[in-house]
Amino acid sequence: MRRELKFFDVATEGNIWTWANVVVLFVSAQTHACAGYFRWRRRKLGVVSCLVIAMVLLGLSIDDLTALHEKLEAIGRSMGGGSGLTHFAWVVPGIVIAAGVVATFVFMAASMDATPRRYLLTGVIIFFSGAIGLEAVSGLVLDGVGVGAAYVLVFHVEEMLEAIGASLFVCAGVADFARSLTVRELLSRDGYS
Repeated sequence: MRRELKFFDVATEGNIWTWANVVVLFVSAQTHACAGYFRWRRRKLGVVSCLVIAMVLLGLSIDDLTALHEKLEAIGRSMGGGSGLTHFAWVVPGIVIAAGVVATFVFMAASMDATPRRYLLTGVIIFFSGAIGLEAVSGLVLDGVGVGAAYVLVFHVEEMLEAIGASLFVCAGVADFARSLTVRELLSRDGYS
């Protein structure tokens, strides 16, 4: 019974929030891959951008699934982390990785139309505000007052922001491929109209 309850404990890795984010990030990777395919099919620019975004999103999904970022704890401690905002020391190298992901998304978003670009960049801000920002705040709270209501509130909001950001990544991919190829065009190409 304890094992089943752990699945619903937001403070642990491998919980229901984590699994939901893994799936949503995977779906978002697929939507961007589809957008790349539809751009390629119509000979539009931005195919590489869509595929790079898809690969990065797939990487984020795998990271959430395997808790790879947690394995950076020793590196973070060697970089000076381990207390206060860096209580979870993996946040220190995580900031560097997140900066690379954000820079990649901003660069790749330049080839998108306005709507998918807004979804993508808003998703980036919200996702990393939770994944890095509130993770750091939860470490500060944990160091300051320990496990209590404030800590529980912060890590719930953190997970919620990650989920909202991941959902916006899906919206960006769908909006991009919807602009690249309409259903009517798809049906007419296959001889149905």
